[in-house]
Amino acid sequence: MPQCSDYVQTVFKNTKTGNGQKWLMLDVRDREIMDDVFRLINLRKRIPS
Repeated sequence: MPQCSDYVQTVFKNTKTGNGQKWLMLDVRDREIMDDVFRLINLRKRIPS
């Protein structure tokens, strides 16, 4: 999270956890936020072994 924009960090911090997960609703307004979205997706992406 420290690499993400202040906006994404704030949304993440203020989103409640349910079933061990967080569902983020982000308003993608610029390239920085879009890059954050891809960064977060890559954290969740499973690489086949």
